[in-house]
Amino acid sequence: MAGVVVGLGGSLRGTSVREVVREALALGYTEFDTAEVYPRFGQVGPAFADVPRARFRLTSKVDVTIGQRRPLCHSNGSGCAEVVTAAVTEQLAQLQLAHVDTMLLHRPPTCARHERGA
Repeated sequence: MAGVVVGLGGSLRGTSVREVVREALALGYTEFDTAEVYPRFGQVGPAFADVPRARFRLTSKVDVTIGQRRPLCHSNGSGCAEVVTAAVTEQLAQLQLAHVDTMLLHRPPTCARHERGA
């Protein structure tokens, strides 16, 4: 169903991500959305493990504000590009995928403000 995205975050009301993916694909949905800050992010990659990559599109989001786990920038105020690149690489490893179709930034103004030295 073009233009309709199945969200894989938030409450799935007791249903596993795998079950949601199977049902959505059976109904004709092909676009899925996740983010590393979603509680079930770790289940997303395995849910697609035996689905041919051509059958789905996946959007994910990097949150550059994850505090101690991922510093925003280097102490001199630069480095957000490096932080985002590392975060994308980390997400792909967690998802066990070679790529996602779209990668978005959660709260990008925070990173931009640090890049300007504010």
